[in-house]
Amino acid sequence: CSCAPTSLCRCRNLGLTSIPQNLPTSIYRLDLSDNQITIIQSGAIANLSQLTHMDLSSSQITEIQPGAFVNLPQLKVFSLQSNKIRMIQAGTFVDLPLLEELWLDTNLITTIQPGAFANLPQLRKLVINNNYNQVTMIQPGAFVNLPQLQGLYLYRNKITMIQAGTVSNLTRLQELYLSYNQMTKIQVGTIGYLPQLRELSLSFNKITMIKSGAFADLPRLQKLFLSNNHITKIQVCIPPSALAPQLQRLRLKSNETMIQSHTFASLSRLQYLDLCSNHIHVVSDSVTFATLPQLQHLDLRSNKMSDIPPSAFGLLSSNLTIRLDENPWQ
Repeated sequence: CSCAPTSLCRCRNLGLTSIPQNLPTSIYRLDLSDNQITIIQSGAIANLSQLTHMDLSSSQITEIQPGAFVNLPQLKVFSLQSNKIRMIQAGTFVDLPLLEELWLDTNLITTIQPGAFANLPQLRKLVINNNYNQVTMIQPGAFVNLPQLQGLYLYRNKITMIQAGTVSNLTRLQELYLSYNQMTKIQVGTIGYLPQLRELSLSFNKITMIKSGAFADLPRLQKLFLSNNHITKIQVCIPPSALAPQLQRLRLKSNETMIQSHTFASLSRLQYLDLCSNHIHVVSDSVTFATLPQLQHLDLRSNKMSDIPPSAFGLLSSNLTIRLDENPWQ
């Protein structure tokens, strides 16, 4: 390894099969990426109590033993992505009081045990995404005692459902990414009460139905992404009461959507609406978009409209940009 005694040790791509035990104890950054460390043994890093950043990415890790990460009271950023980890056991990440970012993307994770991330009081960003992971269900208790968590990223897994209450205790959460999974419906209570959530991505799932009130407990939600699902009639599948009134951006691209009058009646703050590549044949009258006084961008490209009445956009802002190309106009 190449070490500066009071700062950084670079041990990258050295063919290491275990964590070296002769590293300077005063270092605060450790790069062990691109090695062959298959197992992180208990206490393997216990003497490096000054570490603030540790990178174990792309190191063929398959197992993390209990107690592997004890005595790291200063650690803030921990990278474990691009390994072969299959399970996150309860108590894997304990005694990390200052940890702010934890990266576990591009692994082979199938199971997240309840309490796997318990008691990380400063954790702000938790990343468990990418298509190699095989997580199918998130159980209650997986994300307890994470009072500062602001970003939870679970896209490109195989999640079919999230049980009620699983994320509702994350009261500081601002971003929740669940795109590229296999969810089919969003029930009341699936997301729960998240008072700070501003961005929710559910694109590229198999959603056909969103229950009334599904997003009612997201008072600050500004961006909702639902593109590339199987949503048909918005007013039936996403009733107005299901949508958050603070929404500014709504993406419904590439569904099977038809729209009806009053579909967007509760979204007076909406600025961006993407309805591109759906099955929209007609915008019947001025009522459909009349309640969107702040709308700045409306995308209706690649639908099936052959005609549109002049009154359809008559009540909208003069600054509105409308995309209507790639329709079969007559």
